[in-house]
Amino acid sequence: MPWCPKCKTEYIEGVEVCADCHTPLVASLEEGSGDPDTETLTEEIYAADEGTDPQDGPEFREADGSHPPEDEDELSEEDLSRKLREHTSTYVRPEERYSDSRSSGYMLTIIGAVGLAALVLIMTDVIHLSLDPVMQYVFYGVLGILFIVFLIMGISALNKAKEYKKRIRTETQNSLDLLEWLCDDEQKAQLDACYEGESSPEEAYFACQDLMKRLLTQKDPQIKEDYMNYIIEKAYTQLYES
Repeated sequence: MPWCPKCKTEYIEGVEVCADCHTPLVASLEEGSGDPDTETLTEEIYAADEGTDPQDGPEFREADGSHPPEDEDELSEEDLSRKLREHTSTYVRPEERYSDSRSSGYMLTIIGAVGLAALVLIMTDVIHLSLDPVMQYVFYGVLGILFIVFLIMGISALNKAKEYKKRIRTETQNSLDLLEWLCDDEQKAQLDACYEGESSPEEAYFACQDLMKRLLTQKDPQIKEDYMNYIIEKAYTQLYES
């Protein structure tokens, strides 16, 4: 009676291949145990006949039946999105803040001043409006408060614009100094080693960003997160994307 040399199953006469492990049957178990590489060779031959990879067998699969990932370090889309959120923040430069505050300040100041002037003209009857005596005081009160608030907000915005204007030169010089420091030989050597040690551009990007954060935090523990990310993006572009 034929036997399977791998699973030791006995078959009836006429069967040539094991139904379970697809191994050619032998006349006796002693015959099947003579060559230690018979089972491996048989699997490879059978896989070739079926057009499959011998590493596609159960021993090369995970416990849930799936194949192990080709690169366990490769970032998934979810991880990539999360890391982008962690490394991205909106930084508004002093020039932009100055421009926005100045524009808002002028607009609010003009509206408040013109509104109060018009209200005074209405109250002195230079501009005549037919108003109910009771509603007249409500009208004056509401508009008066509104225009005063506009005027205060406008003056406050203009004062902030002056502060931002003073910070433009200081912060610009500080940014240039930090960029120069990150790109000098000592820091660049560390960044290059980090960049070249990763297997994909995405991983290299995030690894370098993390290293730059540590370096900048050590240099200036009080540095703000959004400002630091702005410097890091500038430095990374200058080093690896220019």
